[in-house]
Amino acid sequence: MNHQAVVDNLIERVAALSRNAQEALFTCLCEALMPLYRDFGARVGWNDSGLVEELVQLLRGRIVDSAVDLQFEPMVETLESVTPHSDDFDTIEVFYAMDAIGCLDAALRIAAGQRVYPDWVEYALDPMQVYMLSRDRGIIAPGGSANDLAMMDELYQTDEMRSVVACVENAINLLRAENYTSAQLDNAVGLLVSIRPIN
Repeated sequence: MNHQAVVDNLIERVAALSRNAQEALFTCLCEALMPLYRDFGARVGWNDSGLVEELVQLLRGRIVDSAVDLQFEPMVETLESVTPHSDDFDTIEVFYAMDAIGCLDAALRIAAGQRVYPDWVEYALDPMQVYMLSRDRGIIAPGGSANDLAMMDELYQTDEMRSVVACVENAINLLRAENYTSAQLDNAVGLLVSIRPIN
């Protein structure tokens, strides 16, 4: 299966989830990526992990107890202040931090009743993909040539990327329910540890 088929399969699986399950998935994806966000912050002096972690905890509270009534729309607007931009930092870790915020953005938008695109699940694939492309090829992102597409197909055949895809699939399977306990969310985050290139 080529890399686009793998990604399309994940997108279809996310699209088939209920909004509650999508919110839980993206919250868990963000939480799984938080160590990368914190490491980036420590490295470059970006000091917003406390706010991001607070937003994750608010989302978790809502997921576990649907009676929690918070206004999530203003929280979506605060994301700009905690989102680093790749043009401002000369380190690969900025991409990991941006992916964590992308997952948080998706979860908050779902909580706020806004539209979310299932292809945002690619934020879960990006950290390992960026890491491996940088490590093995000296690039951050491929272009669109046939050679680049072949390179991505090769990348998705590696054990590392297969592990990332498998753990996202396992988390999707775990989060198909409509109601969740904190322990279930913790289990999903534990399944997602392999999406981080640095454990």
